[in-house]
Amino acid sequence: MIIVKNNFKNMLSNMLSDRPNLNHTSTIIDTARHDKPESRYILAIAGSLIAYAGRDPLFYAELKRLTGDMDHGSAEPIRFNDPSPLFIPPDTDTAVERAGWLAARLEENIWADGDGIKAGLRAGVRDLESPDPRQLIVGIAGVAIPGVTLGLIKRRRRLSVILDPDLARAAPAWIIAEKTARASLGILSLSLALVRHDIKKIEPELADWFYGEKEIALYRTDNFGFVKNELEKTGIMFSESGYRGRTALLGLGPAINIEEAPRGWKLKRLNG
Repeated sequence: MIIVKNNFKNMLSNMLSDRPNLNHTSTIIDTARHDKPESRYILAIAGSLIAYAGRDPLFYAELKRLTGDMDHGSAEPIRFNDPSPLFIPPDTDTAVERAGWLAARLEENIWADGDGIKAGLRAGVRDLESPDPRQLIVGIAGVAIPGVTLGLIKRRRRLSVILDPDLARAAPAWIIAEKTARASLGILSLSLALVRHDIKKIEPELADWFYGEKEIALYRTDNFGFVKNELEKTGIMFSESGYRGRTALLGLGPAINIEEAPRGWKLKRLNG
């Protein structure tokens, strides 16, 4: 793990020093094409919040508050697909952080289909059955008032890396370390592209990881191709790294609940 962290730090330094100087005042990120990975990822985030609001009365109230004042003009609401279980927030704290981040980015109007996402969020909240007020009282008493940071103990954020079995079995440790560092950097690079390369605005889960211990969980699977195809279907953003001419390693950001991976993925933890 020390090797991976050192490789990551060196690569990160190079990436930030080589990053182009973008015009942050005029760049609109083209997310209007919903077949593009970055657009599908944002839609997956929004869909995960609607899904979680349907099971958490406290968060329902917070999402209703956040979306109540969203100005989406005349945009038609985007309807979000049912999110993968891997992307559902694990708790109220995480959901509130994720919703606050998304609302802030939507208000900056940096995404081409932002108004449609705003309209979709408002429509999604309206479509949910209003929770029993007694549930809200219990939830708030036990945690916090909506709109205020909940302040519970944060979950440990881990970036997950999935290895092709050939890479896991045959490659020297230093190659695995280098590929893992590249996959980690790939996730960071993809996330930065969503927010005009402003490191202060990356997703909260990734920010916790980046400014924290940078823990990485390594997995291998004999169903590598199947896992990659499944990820592409979900809209979950992931990075790739090659070995011997083909993709052999996948990086998943810390927002992904890898513990919820289907049994068919056949993941086997290699470290920790």
